[in-house]
Amino acid sequence: MRNPFLNKQELKIKLKKAGLPFITAVIRRRKNFPLDSVVQRQKKLKTVTAIKDILIKEPGMVMSLKRLGRFRKKLRLSGKRKVIVLLKKFPAVFEVFEEGVNSLYFRLTQEAEDQVFEEIRLKGDLESRGVMKIRKMLMMSINKTLLLSKIDHLKRDLGLPDDYRGCMIGNYPQYFKVVETAEGTALELTSWDPELAISAWEQKRLNAPAEPDTISGRPRRFAKLDLPRGHVLKRKDAEMLRRFQQVSYISPYAEFAHYRPGSVEAEKHACAVVHELLSLMIEKRTLIDHLTHFRKDYKFSQQLYGMIVRHPELFYVSLKGVRDSVFLTEAYDGAALIEKDPLVVVKERLEQLAAIDARRFYRRKAVAGIDREVKDGGQDDDYDTDSEGWEDDDSDEDDNEDDGWSDLEESDDETEMRVSLNRDLHVNKQQGHWQMRGQQTVANGRDSKSVSHDPGDLVAAPGFENKPQRAPRRPLKYVLREEALATRASVPREKW
Repeated sequence: MRNPFLNKQELKIKLKKAGLPFITAVIRRRKNFPLDSVVQRQKKLKTVTAIKDILIKEPGMVMSLKRLGRFRKKLRLSGKRKVIVLLKKFPAVFEVFEEGVNSLYFRLTQEAEDQVFEEIRLKGDLESRGVMKIRKMLMMSINKTLLLSKIDHLKRDLGLPDDYRGCMIGNYPQYFKVVETAEGTALELTSWDPELAISAWEQKRLNAPAEPDTISGRPRRFAKLDLPRGHVLKRKDAEMLRRFQQVSYISPYAEFAHYRPGSVEAEKHACAVVHELLSLMIEKRTLIDHLTHFRKDYKFSQQLYGMIVRHPELFYVSLKGVRDSVFLTEAYDGAALIEKDPLVVVKERLEQLAAIDARRFYRRKAVAGIDREVKDGGQDDDYDTDSEGWEDDDSDEDDNEDDGWSDLEESDDETEMRVSLNRDLHVNKQQGHWQMRGQQTVANGRDSKSVSHDPGDLVAAPGFENKPQRAPRRPLKYVLREEALATRASVPREKW
């Protein structure tokens, strides 16, 4: 078996002799925190979606917790983690109830169920758009054929229904048909539509106004690079990207079988295909692993990851999550999509429900119940509707009544006594306890006893008899200065 490094070196020599350029630049990936946060905040939504997909297949969308326990591996529950604990993390999405004796079931809440039905309705209404996306993917492939197993990886990102094979594929024989190949069941294009052979990049450039290639009326010295903010490149890498931009655009729908692997033309076409695929996604992003499935169909190089990282002006690779994601940078403004698909809006609503904390949910539910009781019971009798504020009742009967708060009220004498205790009480840190006359209080949380409120019972702790007293609310620097002066006064002068 030959060394792949030597094969690459031989290929570079052949291309150099033929006068063809070869891509050798290695550009480091820079973090884009707003796009990383998009992946980070959808971690909870992945767990909710996994449970939701299992639940909607059940009759009546009701399922027992015992049956859900069979899907522990799919939900990534390891060890002794319980299913009910996982469900109670999302109280705004799932509702657990008891049916019969010791039989727990769960279902979607009303708000989450409305979003699920809205998503199903939108996918049905946007069926024609899904058919168009599949046709464009077939038109970009080298043999105008794609395996259905590969399209299954992208059906969520494309916004296709889960059962698109049964409800879409067989209803449009004028566009594509199902064929059997050696690798499995595939979809083959039956008709070419030149109107669909216009990429999103070309459509954007046709509609966008022409930008002057000058700075303050002077021609640019170097070509402009649309890099993310704060992304600094080496000089040779920036020069490589400028030369790459000067190469004429190659449509992803053009014939590309004759391009040499590793050439600038091959990479230009591969970048156009990835750009077009990401523009078909509802969130303008997908997993890099999904793109690698189409390596033979779109003639991607073996270094697909390196090619995507090498073009930060077009794509961004996020390492957050279990698998890496690739974003179309021009479709995002910070962490928000510039143009939101209707399916993305529904997904964000479900994400907001999944992000509601259990404590906040039950607190809001309790407040809503109290408000409902007050609304049903009318106004309180103690409230005076004719005047502002609460009604004052000066009867002796109310004055003598114990309202439960009298023990917590403090008189002026007790307040002065508490201040005096706090000022005169000294804590012996060496022995770890308070010394009292006739009563000893241990300064340990649960073993502490009540302290006597008689100032005369206090006894100075050892080592604190001659210590200067610190006045309340006195600056610390003056207290430290007095302590230092007192210490120097007690030491004989010859020992200074």
